[in-house]
Order: sequence, then structure tokens, then C-alpha cells
Amino acid sequence: MRFGYRLRTSVLATALAALALMPAAAQASSNNAPSNAPTVKLGEPFAGVWQGTVYVHGNGVFSHWWRLPTVVRPGDQVQIAVDNRLGTEHMHLCLVPAIDDFGADDALSKCNENITVDAGQQERIVITYEGPSGQGYLVNWVHGCCAERGEAADEGRGQYTETIERITSLVNIGLAVPPSLPTSFTLPASVIYGDGTPAGDGTPAVLQWRPVVAKGTEPLPFADLVYANSVGGIVTFAGAMPVAAQGTKVQLRACVAQPGGAEVRCAPSGRTQVAKSPCAVALENQLIWSRIVHRLAIRVRHHRPGPAKLRLKRKLRAKRHKLAKASRDVKTYCG
Repeated sequence: MRFGYRLRTSVLATALAALALMPAAAQASSNNAPSNAPTVKLGEPFAGVWQGTVYVHGNGVFSHWWRLPTVVRPGDQVQIAVDNRLGTEHMHLCLVPAIDDFGADDALSKCNENITVDAGQQERIVITYEGPSGQGYLVNWVHGCCAERGEAADEGRGQYTETIERITSLVNIGLAVPPSLPTSFTLPASVIYGDGTPAGDGTPAVLQWRPVVAKGTEPLPFADLVYANSVGGIVTFAGAMPVAAQGTKVQLRACVAQPGGAEVRCAPSGRTQVAKSPCAVALENQLIWSRIVHRLAIRVRHHRPGPAKLRLKRKLRAKRHKLAKASRDVKTYCG
């Protein structure tokens, strides 16, 4: 499982702004535990200095704890701009649940040691949070070789600057596609966060469709059909299928925006048979009966007089009644 990935775009402007604030914002040793972690703000740089940081938690590491700006849930992604150009060691980053000091050692032992920023480098890193819901921590740490608990880091380890630029909430959407669908429909879909709780009201979603193509044929792209926003963890899609979809098999899927980010997440698609509209059915019936009446009228016209012709005339009269009814249906359903 991938716990984090790097965005190689420049963070120079953010880093320079933060470095200008370094003397006032730097944390030397006061945030080395959950109990004294300052809460950072989204989009605002913060900085830390390793000199004087006391080794308290973890296995031979000096750590700085920063409380996240908001609650995070399983699957949420945190994008961090990291400037370690003034650092002299590889710096590790980890997202830790909302624990107290007694749980800090255990939390650090579960961190992925592969999420690092090299000394003298700056990067954007995206880390996926996998702990329980809560306002957790971003922990920065460097190895403190041979340090004893209570020992402070020396001045040779440098300093760093960070900005939490974006927190993207994971929202899943679930849509049960029925085996058949009327031309006008209402379909509910559930939207939940990564911890299974209902997504916030107003979360935008879209219902998409595409025709089912023959096996071996390249599928067509999905097209947007209905837009809706969530209320109480439910998105209600109400709309009508396009004329081109009526009477055919189509694929439907629902997609939902990921709050805080630019991505969307789509549920698996499902197939359904779309019914024909009353207007389309009426037009088809009118065409069928008009053809029947036309052919029967020709037979009557060319048939020689006699009982058989009278029977054909009675049959033609009944078929014309059917055609008249179909024509009335066209006026009723098609306007």
C-alpha cells in the first residue's frame, strides 16, 4: 500500500516566505510531544529548529509534533510543502492519530520510515491518513544516534519549514443500479467519509451514463446526466434519460467530488435496460397501425364483391379504430 507520494513542483515561494518568519515561528524544543503540539493553520507556513529539541518519544529520535488544522478520517490525503534545505539530515514525516503522550511511542513505531525529505532538499509530499478519525498530528523526526531520553539535539541538525497546503477528504459514493429504468427516474445514492459516517451536506455529485456497446467494441466515454448535492449523506438524482438511450441498455455510474481537492471518485458502473417513453411507444403504435390499415385497405379495394369482402371491410373498420386510438395517444403523450 502506498502511504505517501511526492509532487516535484517548486515550493520556493512558500519556503522563502516561511524562512522570513523563522525567528518568530521556529519551535526549538517545546513541541516534542502531543501534549504541547501547536495547532497549525491550513495554508500558513510553520517552522521548526532541531537545536535544543529534547528526545522524549520514539526509538532514538528527535521529534516535533504539530496538530493538524482539522479532523481527518481514514483515506484523507494531506498535501505538505516541505523545505529542508537548511536541514543537515533526512527528515521523516508521519501522520499520527489524536493520541496523548502515553500513546506517542506506539504511534511513532507504526510510522512508515520511507516518507522522507532529504537534507538540503524541498518537496511537496502527499500522505494518506490511515488512522481513526480525529484531529491528529503531523510528526517530523530525525534520527538521534546514541541519544538518551532527556538529551537535547545539538545545533548541527539545522531547521525546516512546512506548509499544510491541502487536506482532501475521502468520500465514497454508492449507487444501486436497478435492472430496468423508466425514462423519468429518481435514484438515491449514499455518500460517506472514509470512516463510514455520512458526508457533509452540499457535497456535489453527478450521475453519468453511456450506451452498452457490442463485445469487442471500444466503450464510449461516460457523459454527465444529472447533478445533485448531498443532504444527510444521501444524493438524490432525479431526471430523464436522453432519447438516444430509450429502449436500449446503458451503463450508469455515480461520481462524487472529494472535498478540499480537485479529484472525483466514481462508484462501479452497472447496466440497466431503459424503458421507452410513452410518447415513443405511442408513435410506434401509430406507425404500426397505419401500416396495417394501409395494407388492409388495398386488399379491400382489390377484392371482388362478396361475403369475403364484407368481412375484410369489418376488419378494416376495427383496425381504423385502433389507429385512431394510437393517434389520440400521440396527441396526449407527445403534445
